[in-house]
Amino acid sequence: QTYDPPSSIRVDDSQPELQPTPEDWPPGKPIWQDQFEDAENWAIYQNVDFGFEVEDGRLQMAAYTPEGQDGWVTAWPRLVDFYLEGVFTTGPICRGTDRYGLWLRASGGQKDSSGYLFGVSCSGHYMLRSYDGQTYFDLVPWTASSLIQPGPDQTHRLGVLAEGDRLALYLNGIEISSVQDSR
Repeated sequence: QTYDPPSSIRVDDSQPELQPTPEDWPPGKPIWQDQFEDAENWAIYQNVDFGFEVEDGRLQMAAYTPEGQDGWVTAWPRLVDFYLEGVFTTGPICRGTDRYGLWLRASGGQKDSSGYLFGVSCSGHYMLRSYDGQTYFDLVPWTASSLIQPGPDQTHRLGVLAEGDRLALYLNGIEISSVQDSR
């Protein structure tokens, strides 16, 4: 399944005031963490489009044919309400709609999976979509944000607070959007 971002990308003119991440964020203590010492918790795979590996304390992904495709791996914990966070560093080649993000509330395997994708592009945009195994549904269309440093060799912290049907998106500790979706 491929996905091409819409030709008209929404620009969010109402950027939140930048404030430091509170000391007590995320709320509560982590119930699960992975320091990527090995790939034991991940359904690692490689095919003609993508390759995943755990190396040097990181989960690394290479996209061999990245145009318009999404690839993901899932971890074993099954969560209902949670805060999920990941720190992402782009490689030396990262441009345009090249993207990375968090795959959450996933079910099924790579070919029959459903879930939500919070993504950030190398052009400085973010989005949230749901996927039912065949079709993507835009919940937050591609939106430009000054919180995202575009291009290669950039590091961003992405987070999602999932409570019931509400999903709140965080970039570098700042809530940037929230939606309600019962899928």
